[in-house]
Amino acid sequence: MSDKIRAVHVGFGAMGQVITQYMIEKGIEVTGVFNRKSNIGKDLSEITDFGEGIRIRQIDELDEFLKETRPDVCTVSTETLMCDLKGILMSCAENGVNAITIGEEAIYPWNSSPEITAEIDKAARENNCTICGSGYQDIFWGVITSTLAAVVHKAEKIIVYSRYGLNGCGTLIYDYHGCDITVEEFERNFCFCNDMSPEEQDRAVREGTLEPSLMWMMNDWICSKLDLTPVSKKQIIEPVVNDFPVYMEAYGRYVDPGKAAGLKATVTTETEQGVTIESINIGKVDVPGEGGECRWEIIGTPNVKMVMPDPDDIALTCSPLVNRIPALLEAPAGFVTTDRLPEMKLWGNYENLK
Repeated sequence: MSDKIRAVHVGFGAMGQVITQYMIEKGIEVTGVFNRKSNIGKDLSEITDFGEGIRIRQIDELDEFLKETRPDVCTVSTETLMCDLKGILMSCAENGVNAITIGEEAIYPWNSSPEITAEIDKAARENNCTICGSGYQDIFWGVITSTLAAVVHKAEKIIVYSRYGLNGCGTLIYDYHGCDITVEEFERNFCFCNDMSPEEQDRAVREGTLEPSLMWMMNDWICSKLDLTPVSKKQIIEPVVNDFPVYMEAYGRYVDPGKAAGLKATVTTETEQGVTIESINIGKVDVPGEGGECRWEIIGTPNVKMVMPDPDDIALTCSPLVNRIPALLEAPAGFVTTDRLPEMKLWGNYENLK
C-alpha cells in the first residue's frame, strides 16, 4: 500500500505482542500501545525485540489519545465478549477510528449481542468508520469452510472441528474454558444450557444470561456467507477431563486429574435450505505432544474432507487480523462483519519481512 497506515493497539498480552510486531513488520506505523495493568510506562523494546520509542500506556488514556491523534486503525486483543469489548469499540466508533478485534464474539455479534452491536454500528456510521472482528475464527472456522462449500454441487451437512491448546494465552482464556474447577462446578456453571430448547438458548444469549460458545457466532457467520437461513440453533457444552495433571502456563500451576481442563462446545444449526451446520470447538490446557487440529467435512455431492494438524494458534489468530486491515480501511461505515468484506490477501512491506 502506498500510504502509511497509522495504528494503535490495545491489550499487550501474548496476542497483542504478536499483532504489534506483525504490524510494524508490514510497515504500519504504530503510534501507541495500551494495556490494563502490566508494563505500564515501559518502552516496548524493554520487553520485546521491537518497538523502540513506543511507550505502553494505560487503557484509561485511550479515548483522549484517539481524539488527539486520530490513527487510521485500532487493533484490539483484550476480551472475548461484546459486553467487555464495548467500551473500547465505542471509543473508537465515537472518535471516527476504524477498529478490528480478535474478540471472538465480534466475528458475528448481531444475533448474540444485538443491542450492543447496533449501538456501536450507529456510532460508527455517524463518525464514518468501520468496526469488525477477525482472528483465527475468521479464516479457519469461516473462510475455509465457505470456500470448501463452494466446490461441491450439493451440501447436506457442513462440519467444522477445531481443537486448540490454551497455553500461550492469558488467564482469561482459561477461565472462559472452565479450567481448574471440579466437574460438578463445571456442569453447574456451563452445562445448564444443555437442557434448554433452541429457542430458550437463543433468548438467554440475547438477554445475556447465557454466554455463547465460540462456535455460536461462527454458525451465524457461515449462514450469512452462504446465504443460508437458520431456523434453529443449539449448543451443547461438555467438560474436558484428564486422568493426569496438565500445566497452565499463565497461572503457573497444574490442573489435577479429574478436574475440568477445558471445554468442548458443539453448536448445531438447521437451515431453511436443508443444510445442517455442526461446529465443534475443544479448547483445553495443552497435553504435551498432542498438538491441535482443524478439520472440515462436507457431506454432500461430492463429499469433501480436509485436515490441518497442529496449527500455530497464536500466529494464525494474529495474522488474519493484520491482513484484514487494508479491506477494513476501504469498508463501508458501521459494524461490518468479515463475511461482507472482500477476501483477504497477503500484503505488506516485503523488505521488512525478509
